[in-house]
Amino acid sequence: MIIVFTREDKQIMEDQIWAYMIKRLNACETAESKRSLDSWLAEDISHANKFEEVKALWRLSEHLKPEITQVIPQQIREQIAPAKQPKTIKRRLWAYGIAASVLMIMVIAGLKFLPFNKTDHREQLIWKTISADAGKVIALKLPDGSNVWLNADSRLSYPDHFSSRQLRNIKLSGEAYFDVKHDSQHPFVVESNNIKTTVHGTSFNVRAYPNESAVSVAVSSGKVGVNVKNPTKATGAIFLLAADKLIYKKTSKAFTRSKIAINDINGWQKGLIVFEQRPIKEVFDELSRRFNVHFSTNNLSNGSCKLTARFENKPLSVILKTIHTAMNITSNQINGTIYVEGGTICKE
Repeated sequence: MIIVFTREDKQIMEDQIWAYMIKRLNACETAESKRSLDSWLAEDISHANKFEEVKALWRLSEHLKPEITQVIPQQIREQIAPAKQPKTIKRRLWAYGIAASVLMIMVIAGLKFLPFNKTDHREQLIWKTISADAGKVIALKLPDGSNVWLNADSRLSYPDHFSSRQLRNIKLSGEAYFDVKHDSQHPFVVESNNIKTTVHGTSFNVRAYPNESAVSVAVSSGKVGVNVKNPTKATGAIFLLAADKLIYKKTSKAFTRSKIAINDINGWQKGLIVFEQRPIKEVFDELSRRFNVHFSTNNLSNGSCKLTARFENKPLSVILKTIHTAMNITSNQINGTIYVEGGTICKE
């Protein structure tokens, strides 16, 4: 005999598992819910991994002290070109919901979310993706009233609404500055590469370009929780306050915390470019995004050597002249490509 489960059957099962997890995390599970959840966890290692991440994120939220931010980021002074019309994409999601007395953070890569509401479990969230092309910086307002400034060559994905039962979850590829509307009951979580940044309401910057060796989070105001997960389990959270900056190295999976000037956190909005021990190839990637030009770095003698420099509203020609002098690099533009080579005095 073959048993076929309908979509509604699966929904009921998902809601039951979710309810069992809620009970366990609130230390109020019954013998029946414990037995059922233990059975589900034992079915597959992925179930256990998912629950461990849910538990870690739950605890992260409990340690965040909600603070209403008073810092409003400065408006963008320049926009190199008008932004493209936002692209809209549709994605079917599982949305588990949150019981009215429960605060839940659930950001699990690969999971879908279904609302924990029997009357609207067929509702589909519509996800939007906003892109800032090379040479452009755009500003947008999220459905909850939070403001976002999106840096060049970056993408932000978010649902078209944040229901009262859902986590304010968004995804970032690139760099963005967030001024999050305070909501102590619904944490705001930014997923970027392997990093999750959680807040209730504050101002902070996340930089997570796919081709860069590190991810960074810097805080302007309030308190931010940052955690990273590996393929087997979620690690502990790191908490940041105003003027704190956290750098996560993708290769070594190591964190480095430092202090940063508040005005530098979103300085890129005002034309500030800061390189702190950045590999020279990443430097040219940054300039390519900022000025919408293409660099060929195939002939660099040492593409991994690092540059530390600061440029405030400088044209590309001035920046290149500085790099030429500091790193013994030459450049030659042919049509739309700038060819860079040399670097003989650069030491590892």
